[in-house]
Amino acid sequence: MAEPNCCGEELDQLVNDYLLAAAGSGEGASLPPPEAVRRLVLGGDFGGAAQRLAALCPALAENQWLQFQLKRHNFLLLAARVTAPTSGGGSTSDDSPEARAQQLQQALELAKRELAPLALHAYCEAYSDFKRCMLALLASGGGAEADSDLRQFAGMVARALRQELSASGGAAPGAPPQLLQLLRYLLLLHKHQHHGGFHPYWWPKVGAASQALCSCLLLPGRDALPPPELDTGAQDSYGGLPSGVRETDVQALRTSLGCDREEAVTLLRRSRGSASRALQDALQAVHIDEQLLRQLAEEYAASRGLEPLPASSAAEGSEADMQMDAQQQQQGDVQQQAVQQQAASPGKPERLRQSKVGSKRSAAAAAEGEVEAGAGQALELPAELSEHQLRRVMRRLERLLSAGQADEALQELEAADPAFLPDHPAAAFALHRCRFLQHLSGGGGTAAALAVVRQDLSPLAQQEPELQPQLKAALALLLPLPAASAGGDAAALKRQQQGVADALSALRAALRPRCHVREPQLLNLLRDLLSLHQAHFKLQRCQDRFASELGLTALKASAPAPASTAATGGAAAASGGSLVAAAIAAEAQEALAAAGEVPVPGVREVTSESEGDEMDEDSEEDEFADDGAGVPESAIVTVCEFTGLPRHTAIDLLLVHGGDPAAVLAQMFP
Repeated sequence: MAEPNCCGEELDQLVNDYLLAAAGSGEGASLPPPEAVRRLVLGGDFGGAAQRLAALCPALAENQWLQFQLKRHNFLLLAARVTAPTSGGGSTSDDSPEARAQQLQQALELAKRELAPLALHAYCEAYSDFKRCMLALLASGGGAEADSDLRQFAGMVARALRQELSASGGAAPGAPPQLLQLLRYLLLLHKHQHHGGFHPYWWPKVGAASQALCSCLLLPGRDALPPPELDTGAQDSYGGLPSGVRETDVQALRTSLGCDREEAVTLLRRSRGSASRALQDALQAVHIDEQLLRQLAEEYAASRGLEPLPASSAAEGSEADMQMDAQQQQQGDVQQQAVQQQAASPGKPERLRQSKVGSKRSAAAAAEGEVEAGAGQALELPAELSEHQLRRVMRRLERLLSAGQADEALQELEAADPAFLPDHPAAAFALHRCRFLQHLSGGGGTAAALAVVRQDLSPLAQQEPELQPQLKAALALLLPLPAASAGGDAAALKRQQQGVADALSALRAALRPRCHVREPQLLNLLRDLLSLHQAHFKLQRCQDRFASELGLTALKASAPAPASTAATGGAAAASGGSLVAAAIAAEAQEALAAAGEVPVPGVREVTSESEGDEMDEDSEEDEFADDGAGVPESAIVTVCEFTGLPRHTAIDLLLVHGGDPAAVLAQMFP
């Protein structure tokens, strides 16, 4: 029996990938191209920013709006130094009249040779902006406003470059970790609902700790949308939507991001009509406190025993692994030789490469190495165990039992905690039964197996009557006396393996109550945000079109239930079944949407048998579960398009008017 999951493996993988990416982007690592250009602009190196843009995206670097803005901000920076008030402690080298005169001369030369020629034809408002620049030489102060303007411009440039690289396929190597994008998405949804003001009575409550984390993680401000002049590929059509933009995509973005229709249309226009790229563009414009997120991810990894590799120890780990591989090659271990051959690829340390295969495999490998390193140490069973300590104990016991050393495992448990096995008769019975099967299969013969029955199994079965059937099943194996070659019999080997698995499961169940460890903050935060996400789309009466793309479908399918639900086996099974059904329904919807048969945003068929699987998971008595059952999706999209109302409000109006969008529009626009 597998170890009960306190978290899904999907979240383990997301956290592990994020920590690997964070370790790879530490000190000494190169910044992604958009962030490098942003830093150059904020540092006042406008010439360096122009050269970097020309190397990365020539089409964007040749944009006249961008060229004018780079020179304008350079001029404003020089003008701010000229008009800045002098320091009270006396003149410095920058405050001296000679220095100010030199900076004024530089600003005038820049305006004369570079800024003025572009002001005539860069864009429509360029000449007005040029005149305001010249007035900045006469005005004093305004430094804070200039800094804010520069930060906004730097965000525009970074966002435009990111979008251009994404459209040309050049952003794949620097794609953000999925956990980062997922949190941006859920935090935007939380912000939208927190300030929305409309909350039904069944709306989930977000805990105070999660509320505080949301306010700290989501930083105020985001990269502004670049103006149309900076869009190198926009081809707008007159009298309707821009070319390539569908109204269903507009409504999908509005429902998922909480933005208005104008912003959704702009996002789709900039992404050439791709709703997926528009979503990624909007999410990457959001700023997250990555230092706090990394702390949360490290806390989660520590509680789960993931043990991600820090960036500082990557080289040391690689050297240690190479030495270990050399020793294993000398010993003639064939399996370790295969691992060493795979690790010989240049430029990738073995631990980093193995970690990318999956968090579960990397955690198991690290724990196995730890067990081997501490094989000579005594087993410890403290009164309170961390998740990592429990995993280490179980892997050590598993190694002993799998090697046929059940007697040694029993001795170590008794030495670590003499009261453990007497207090848990089911675990003791399973362990002694494992000893019985090992003796029966050739480890000591029939006589040793009978001794285990008389001395250990029978007293435990008399103490606990529910163990009597297992004792009879063990005795039944003695009726046909085993032959001398029974150790090589496939059936006997299978029984022995099953006995080891049952013993490990019973021991784990007995040790689990000792893990009185607080759940990771990241887990609680995601649980609250996922509940909010589910309630939001229940209110909108549709499924999230971008759930699978962001990993939400897989995360929900493997997400842990709350403690009250997890305590009841039947309730947990029912919750897991509904999540799996919701995932299957979402995949079917995606297939229909790809075939062009679903006019979305992520809309489920109203006649589907799975209606309410996801939406009614936490509110079986919800009287609004099937309110939108008779409303066509085309009518909902029409009302949202012409009125700008939220989706749930449009559905309510259509229900009042019998699903007729013309009647709704006639009432709103008489």
